[in-house]
Amino acid sequence: MFDFAYLDHFSFPIFVLEIDALGVPRYAAFNSTACKLSNRPPRDYLGRTAQDITAGTHGTEAFAMHCKAVRCGEKTTYQQEVPIDGGHRLIRTTLSPVRNKTGEVQWLFGSCHDLTSDDSARKAPETLERLSNEMSQYVAIAAHDLRAPMRNVAALADMLRDAHQSPDNGQLEIIDLLDNVARTSQDLIKDILSNSELSRPTEPPRIVDLRDHCKNLRAVLDPKNRLTLTVAPVLLRIDQRLLQIALRNTIENAIKHAGRHKLEVIISVQSGMPDMVVIRVRDNGKGFSPGALAFLDGGTFGIDSGYGLFAVRQLVNDHGGAIRAHNLIDGSGAVVEITLPGAIITNSHPFLPRARFASAKNNAPRFSHRRA
Repeated sequence: MFDFAYLDHFSFPIFVLEIDALGVPRYAAFNSTACKLSNRPPRDYLGRTAQDITAGTHGTEAFAMHCKAVRCGEKTTYQQEVPIDGGHRLIRTTLSPVRNKTGEVQWLFGSCHDLTSDDSARKAPETLERLSNEMSQYVAIAAHDLRAPMRNVAALADMLRDAHQSPDNGQLEIIDLLDNVARTSQDLIKDILSNSELSRPTEPPRIVDLRDHCKNLRAVLDPKNRLTLTVAPVLLRIDQRLLQIALRNTIENAIKHAGRHKLEVIISVQSGMPDMVVIRVRDNGKGFSPGALAFLDGGTFGIDSGYGLFAVRQLVNDHGGAIRAHNLIDGSGAVVEITLPGAIITNSHPFLPRARFASAKNNAPRFSHRRA
């Protein structure tokens, strides 16, 4: 009989399994280091099997490896995530069989090595690279997005200049200054964002009122009142920045490429796969180019795909979502479907938006609310 007290002299975890008359490996000893690691006393283990002690797959898998070591009679090593102190530790266990005089395996001596730190160190470069890529995407997309309000300021300066009839050089000088500030600001946006966005690449979901959210987007993107925006009265639990970037690019793209002076956009929402929402943005513009459609349908980036579409698709995909688009068959517009992680909190009707934001002078053409 072994004197298991000697095992306490070892600084790494050791346990002993005794094979009973039926060939079942049961715990016979734990050294003090093993007890400290598990934070449980020996009485919780002695005479019991791994699957008796640990519920679920952890205990079943460990017991299976113990039985395998008994059958093969050779040193066996396996790795397993073990629940310890409310968390999980990656443990590598080595089982060494000890035979009796008749050659049968009577004992299994097990030693454990905690690989959690090693595994974290191995994964650290991958995690850092992923976070770095995500932060770069946010910066690039945000810089791209913020050029839109600056372009609108420049456009307003052009409108003021065109509307100015009298040759008042003082006022024209102010308009030119406004124009210059707007255009210069576009070059400074990336530097500003490097300080404001890089420190927080992701944010937890929050409750977002889709109508208010889109109303704010319209104020920034449509100073000329070209757009009638109809939005479903929905509260969403969602990553607000991800939603904002996706919608801002989609609406801006519709405004820029509408091919008409007045544009109508309808935004509706429905539940998708579990913990996902599908946001449908429908417009009555001229539709997407073949290259842009192919890209949004999973194709490769091309010169006519558009940088904004490229960045948004990459960002949405990286967050487990998807973005798809198609032109309406009758040529009356296009539909973009953005699938994002989130949930609908309230929704009176997912496909009949009721909140409309538009100028009183806006007589945008109407089209039916049929599902595309």
